Order: sequence, then C-alpha cells, then structure tokens
Amino acid sequence: MSYSFGGLYRLASNGMLARQLNMDNISDNLANIHTPGYKPNRINFQELLNDENAISGTFSASSQLGTAQGSLIITGNSMDWAIEGDGFFGIKLPDGTLGYTRDGTFSLDNAGNIVNSNGYKLDWTGTIPADADTATVETNGTVKARVNGVWSEVGTVKLTIFNNPTGLDSIGENIYKETPNSGTAKPGEPGSDLYGRIRANTIESSAVNYSEEITHLIRTQRGFQAAARALTTTDTMVSQAIRMRQG
Repeated sequence: MSYSFGGLYRLASNGMLARQLNMDNISDNLANIHTPGYKPNRINFQELLNDENAISGTFSASSQLGTAQGSLIITGNSMDWAIEGDGFFGIKLPDGTLGYTRDGTFSLDNAGNIVNSNGYKLDWTGTIPADADTATVETNGTVKARVNGVWSEVGTVKLTIFNNPTGLDSIGENIYKETPNSGTAKPGEPGSDLYGRIRANTIESSAVNYSEEITHLIRTQRGFQAAARALTTTDTMVSQAIRMRQG
C-alpha cells in the first residue's frame, strides 16, 4: 500500500505524539513510586485505518488502572490505614461528590474530622469527640478514638469495590472517580466477602514496578526516535522532490 507525502507526514507525526503521550504517562507513574497506595496507569492505543484499510496512525483509546497490591509497611501511626485486599476509601471532594483512594495516610483536622493528606474528609459514619487526640480503625472498619488515654468506638468506615476497578478515572491527587467502565460503586463492610481488610498503623506502598516502567520507557523512547527518523526522511524526500521540479 503506497502513501502520499502528506500521509507519511501524518503517520510519522502521529506516531511521535502517541509515544510522547505514553512517555508522559510513564513519567507520571515513576514520579509516584513513593506515593502511598498509588496504582500505575496504562494507556491503550488503537490503530487508525484510512478508506483503503491502510494504517494512518494511532489514537489513545482508553486508560487502564493497575490493581496490583502494594507492599504493606508498618509505620506505628494509628491513623495510617492500609487496605489489604480489594476496595477503596471513599473521600468527600470539595464539589460534594465522592472520590476513591487507596492512600490511607489520614489525620485529624482542627474540627475533629478524619482527613487525607489534601485535607479532604473521609466518608464514614460517626463522630470524633472534640477532646480526642487520635483515632484508629479495626480490620472490620470499626473506628475508635482516644480520649484521655481511653479508646472507645465512635463509628464505622466502609470500603468500596467496583466490578471493573481498572476502568476508574484518575483525577489527580491519588484520587479516582467512578466511570461507566468501572461500574457502580459498591460500599461494604471490610473483611466481608470480596472486600479487603483495613490495617491500622500501616501504609500500602506504591504498586509501581520500577523495572517494568523503565523497560516500558526505553521501548517507548525507541519508538519515538523511529517515528522522528521517519519524519526527517519524509522531509528530505519532499525537499528533493521540490528541487527536482524546480530543475
């Protein structure tokens, strides 16, 4: 199948743009290698075909969230909560909607709310006493607060699962939103069927695999270089054709 010069230009430039998008995504994964509960993202590309069924480029068809469990690291902080198994913490976003995260580095704000590192409130049922100095959680989601050295139950927190968690949409700040691809959010009791357990004094590390990301980055860079060479070659051919026509 032959291509016009314009078609070759578009094919090469499209290849460069697709690989640049992929490199940006890999770089984002690598930048979050130490972010608690972070799940790496993958971009899925599909080929574009012209009217003659010849390849005319690629486009970003979808993104896919990783679901591998990160390592559990004991911190000794009663408000560091890790999920062992499936599920996400619900987070109340400023616009009133719910987001979901695996990052359980929580703390108490000045008003006694359980908040994440961005100051967003945890979605749970209960109230922290005004004179409590810290809180913790049991594996089944029972939340306890400490007042004058005495622990007491103050509420419960649920975990949320999705039929297809790979379809969640990342909105930044290590938070994800429900999408038609992920399916509807399903809150449930930690430790029950299909739901993971919550571990206090523990943080889930990032699930980014450094070696895999570097290998993917090198492969993508080589693809970018090949597309750039094709663009340069096409440009040289066009210049030669113009000179020949000019005599």
